[in-house]
Amino acid sequence: MIRGWRALDRRDWRTWSACWAEDAVLEFGPWEQIRGREAIRAKVEAAESPYASMQHHILNMHVDVAGDRATGIGYMWFVAVTTLGRASAPYSVGGPYDWEFRRYGDNWLLVRQRLGVWWTDGEDTLGAFGPQRPGSDHRSRAGRRQHGMTARHGRACRRRISVAPCTAGESPQWTPLGGTR
Repeated sequence: MIRGWRALDRRDWRTWSACWAEDAVLEFGPWEQIRGREAIRAKVEAAESPYASMQHHILNMHVDVAGDRATGIGYMWFVAVTTLGRASAPYSVGGPYDWEFRRYGDNWLLVRQRLGVWWTDGEDTLGAFGPQRPGSDHRSRAGRRQHGMTARHGRACRRRISVAPCTAGESPQWTPLGGTR
């Protein structure tokens, strides 16, 4: 995982896509479900190539192994510089990961990844992570303030990685694959 996500930062799409099974599925909040290693690579490469620089952080990972299968959870913190020379105004996204892995010989490959969006900061001036799902609010903190929304009311909730607006006082929620919180 770490090798693959560091490869994303270097735009080494071949190394990154080699971490995925041929029949893999990617589910990412604002995108439709994407099936197949090559389709996943094409979508992510098209979305992330325009950024001047990127960092993909995977945090608080936990993986359970059962024979030749494994499931995992963690958190994503993606930071991107949208314009060369403007490193002080990055765009960032954060949210939960759910993974399913399968062992192929000596290698573990991603079979399914669900990635939700709980928050964004800055402005995605490149529009790489649209379109947004109906009813979701992926605006930055500044964008929510501009539209009269406080952080409390603009927070995104996630159930099974789908994003939906929270009601006042509700916290983001999620359920790991095959389990309860």
